[in-house]
Amino acid sequence: MARRLEGASWWARALRAVRGMFVENLATKLVSCLLALGLWAWVQGELVVEETAWIGVDYKISDDKALTQEPNQRLRANISGPQALVRELRRVQPKLHVDLSEYPLGVHTIDFLPSEIEGLPPSVNVLGLAPNSLQVEVEAKHTRTVSVRVEQRGEPPEGYRVRQITVEPAEVEVQGPRSIVENIEAIVTEEISVSDLRATARVPVVLRLSPRTLGLSRSQPVTATIEIEPVTSARTFTDVPVIVRNRGWRSELESVEITLTGPMQALAAIGEDEVTVLVHVPDDVEGDSLMLSLGAESGARLEVLHPAADEVTVKKLSPSKLRVLGSGPPG
Repeated sequence: MARRLEGASWWARALRAVRGMFVENLATKLVSCLLALGLWAWVQGELVVEETAWIGVDYKISDDKALTQEPNQRLRANISGPQALVRELRRVQPKLHVDLSEYPLGVHTIDFLPSEIEGLPPSVNVLGLAPNSLQVEVEAKHTRTVSVRVEQRGEPPEGYRVRQITVEPAEVEVQGPRSIVENIEAIVTEEISVSDLRATARVPVVLRLSPRTLGLSRSQPVTATIEIEPVTSARTFTDVPVIVRNRGWRSELESVEITLTGPMQALAAIGEDEVTVLVHVPDDVEGDSLMLSLGAESGARLEVLHPAADEVTVKKLSPSKLRVLGSGPPG
């Protein structure tokens, strides 16, 4: 019993000690914490570090001139400064402006180091740039009308083909450095995929301008029309039965050979037993025999029946003429 009381007393003293750590002299402890946080923030702000950052480059050139190649759009900079400001540069990229408006035609070397960098805090220093200089060639700007050529990727699904691809507008005005523009015969589009097309489609396209110093004299949408058509073929059906509708007549041949032509897929879907030759003989026809061929639309005629009549046509009947026999209408 005494041991149990002694243990409880020990736990009570420990709890009071822990509680005192948090609640005794609370105001003093809060002030100490605030001072520690302030000191940490000050150290972070004043601590000088060296890091790498990216500097964007913006070029300005007069309207009558152009560069033969696209210059560097970003420079890698080694910078030094307060840690907090250096970290901020990762979020907001500084800019370096290069004015080429007054540069004469020819080759020039741009020295980036003396240039003022927009968005760089005064307390942050640039220790080096890579590259620190750049050679550019300035030429007179030239404009020329050239054709647009479509770049196709892939082929339509089996049974279909590209009939033709047209583009609107068929020509555009391209402008850029004279030495490049004078040698351009056509502007090619970005690749247009036709792999999933089973019908004609109109799609917007992007022109492939290379080098990027080329441009269009005016912005305009470019649209390509891809005309898709089914691949046609022929298929021959043998032992096609001949059926005469008028009971007073019969066919000299029980079966014939029929060749159909049309889209591959439509032909493939026709079953061997789904093609029939139907002979129409009106009741007012007299005689004991008739020689019929394909083509007639009225009177005594032949008709080829199959399930793809809207897509498939008859190319050949073998034999080309069919004799039907009868005694004529009953007297």
